[in-house]
Amino acid sequence: MKNVLYIVFKTKTDGFAMEKRLKAADIQYEMVPTPRQFSRSCSISIQILEEDLAEVQMILAYSRNINTGGIHKIEKKKSGLFGK
Repeated sequence: MKNVLYIVFKTKTDGFAMEKRLKAADIQYEMVPTPRQFSRSCSISIQILEEDLAEVQMILAYSRNINTGGIHKIEKKKSGLFGK
C-alpha cells in the first residue's frame, strides 16, 4: 500500500485550481472529502501519493494564489492488543 497525503484547502475554488495544475503536470491525484481531522478547511481535499510531494510543493510555490490548509499525512493508529 502506497503512502498518501492530503492537501486541504481554504476554499473549493483553491481545490479546483490545484486540481487543474495537477492534471496539467500529469500527477496522479484524487478529489476526496476532507478528513474529519481537518474539518476547519473546506469540504474537499486532494489526495496525492507521498512520492509526488516534492513536485506538488513546487507547483504550490509557483501558484501563490492557491491557499491551502497544508499537506497532511494521517497516521493510522494501531488498535487491539496485537496492533492489528
